[in-house]
Amino acid sequence: MHTTRSQGLEIVVAPCNQFGQQEPGSPEEITTFANSQEFEGLILAKGDVNGDGTRPLFKYLKEHTSKKHINWNFDGAFLVSRSGFFRRVTYGNVETEVKALLDQEL
Repeated sequence: MHTTRSQGLEIVVAPCNQFGQQEPGSPEEITTFANSQEFEGLILAKGDVNGDGTRPLFKYLKEHTSKKHINWNFDGAFLVSRSGFFRRVTYGNVETEVKALLDQEL
């Protein structure tokens, strides 16, 4: 995706190890990997997205969308606008959805 922070895009990553142990790394290992991929954004501390230990952000997002359970780590993304609008999208159409949202808010 070629949309940048200067256009109002901020990417937030929420590492989770609930899906086949695909994110076993320490915070330092996760940051090192993200840096090696030239990732520019915010990386939250590792936490749960389902179950009793679900982080509050995901509780809120799931309560206010049709997605009540996240099935795996590539199950989609939540887009949140400056105005507080948010919705759940699949990775296949995330670039189109982000561009449309940025166009609405500029």
